[in-house]
Amino acid sequence: MKTSCVILALLIFAACSNDPSSTTAVVLMHDETEAAHAAPVASEIAALYDFTVVENGGTFRDVPITDVSHTKATEAQIAPVNKWLSNSLARKKDVKAFKDSIAHILSRPGKDSSLPHSSVYLPIVQELTALAQSKADRRFLVVYSDLMENTPELSFYGKKTLKHLEREPEIIKTLFEQYAPVPKLSCITVYLIHEPTDAEHDRIYRIVSGFYKSLLEEHGATVHISANLTL
Repeated sequence: MKTSCVILALLIFAACSNDPSSTTAVVLMHDETEAAHAAPVASEIAALYDFTVVENGGTFRDVPITDVSHTKATEAQIAPVNKWLSNSLARKKDVKAFKDSIAHILSRPGKDSSLPHSSVYLPIVQELTALAQSKADRRFLVVYSDLMENTPELSFYGKKTLKHLEREPEIIKTLFEQYAPVPKLSCITVYLIHEPTDAEHDRIYRIVSGFYKSLLEEHGATVHISANLTL
């Protein structure tokens, strides 16, 4: 009876304790239509999760950018736990298994990059919309791409479109938001990762990435542009 009372007291204490564990959601998008692109590094992605508190949870979603707007994602997750009701050693093993799952997903060979089109905007907005609806405490979208939209409806490779992006971006913003509106993104951090191959490519990427940065920041996101994922 005494033992039962002690166990019951511990359970009540654990249930009433202020559990500091939180959840981080990371969506990684990689461009399969681009021949040369920066490759995601598993350790850099894992650093987005705050596992200094091993009880914290996390979700990982890997989404390819292809020539179509809807693509199949690969996912991994680890649920948050109450530290009073979990085993520390077992939890550390679970965290390692989660990180290993991310590394395994990222180690898979890439597909052929010789696709005729590249749908970038719609997949990005779809993932941002899901993140905006997520209950995760910390939310990240990491995009490895040159961001060069190339669909039958709109191509960033056209000189006229590129000029609009640079001088009259509202024209393209209005067109894009007719396809799919951007939700409120106040709790989301976005990393745009790409390493241009030459000066002209760099000039174009600065225009295109600047367009996306402006668009997403208007809706509340925090946006970083870099050649690699630096926190």
